[in-house]
This record gives sequence, structure tokens and C-alpha cells, in this order.
Amino acid sequence: MSADAATLHAERLFNEIRPILTGQGPEIQGAVIAQLLALWLAGHPSDMRAEILDATAEAAWKLTPIIEHEMFRGAGHPDDRA
Repeated sequence: MSADAATLHAERLFNEIRPILTGQGPEIQGAVIAQLLALWLAGHPSDMRAEILDATAEAAWKLTPIIEHEMFRGAGHPDDRA
């Protein structure tokens, strides 16, 4: 699968999963994400997991402002507003 096709497929899956987590609250969302992350990491050799986790966290940090902009229609997180 090409990188573009993989990105498109990941976006489609994200759009299917997102409504399931929406409104569940941060504790439940975090628990589900932690379980899915552990499932995903368990599928990789143990000596690669830290590197893979770091790369994933870096990607999440880069995506956060994009998702925040979408969620709050460009107004920023409500708790960050003065």
C-alpha cells in the first residue's frame, strides 16, 4: 500500500472510530486509547516499542493543533481562552 493510500485508509478509520469516543469523557477515552496502543505495541518486537511509541507521540503532538482547530472551529481550547 502506498503512503498516500495508507494515509487515506487511516483517515477513514479515524472517522469511523471518532464518533464512538466522542462524548465518552477523557477518562474513558484515555483508557480505550491506552488499551489500543498497548495492543498495537504488543504486535511489535519489544526492542522496537520505545522507538515506535516515541514516533507515535511525536505524530500526535503534530496533529493536536490541527484536531483542536477542527474541534473548536479555530477558537482554541475553551480552557485556554482568556
